[in-house]
Amino acid sequence: MSKGFRPPFRRKLRGKDRKNYIAYDWRRKYLNQALNVDYFALEDARFSDNHFRRALEAEITLQFRVDRKRWPSEMSEVHFLERYRNDPLLVRTARAILSHYGMRYDATV
Repeated sequence: MSKGFRPPFRRKLRGKDRKNYIAYDWRRKYLNQALNVDYFALEDARFSDNHFRRALEAEITLQFRVDRKRWPSEMSEVHFLERYRNDPLLVRTARAILSHYGMRYDATV
């Protein structure tokens, strides 16, 4: 989330000026507005792996999409990593987070 508050960052790539992923759109769109954030502690050491965290993000986002019949309105990208979909820790954590929102994890999607 902190990446959304950083200043825009551009870099040259093959002679072109490219926007880096660090420059999320919402930080300009909602300037001077309140931002409420839910925080979930990820205690297990496996969550220090960036790929594993992105798989969890994608899994939760997909479940929200299935439940709400649309993508979250401010979601700009999701990284699906299929090799983690059946990982017991990821599934357990996704279930716990979704239950916080009154949703049920559906492994069939």
